[in-house]
Amino acid sequence: MVMQFMLLFSRQGKLRLQKWYVAHPDKLKKKITRELVTTILARKPKMCSFLEWRELKVCELDIIFNFEKAYFILDELLLGGEVQETSKKNVLKAIAAQDLLQEDEAVEGALKEFGLV
Repeated sequence: MVMQFMLLFSRQGKLRLQKWYVAHPDKLKKKITRELVTTILARKPKMCSFLEWRELKVCELDIIFNFEKAYFILDELLLGGEVQETSKKNVLKAIAAQDLLQEDEAVEGALKEFGLV
């Protein structure tokens, strides 16, 4: 089964990340998001993480992340709603490489700011 979308939202119902793998009109996306946020936030904390919603299986996970890294990890794992990489080791290598690249860019930017490059 292909993943159709991924939504991350806060406990207050604020949407933090959304990734759609199946084309839907914006109006339908908003309706789906509103229904799922309402359904999931109404659940008790000790309930199962999986639920049936319409004809889909929905997995509720509690994720707290740096949102840029969440998007990067999501893109490493999934492409077009299909799993692209199943190796945790390979995903972690890609994340480490991306972190190094970001650090190098930050150092270079700071050096330029002080006129040292």
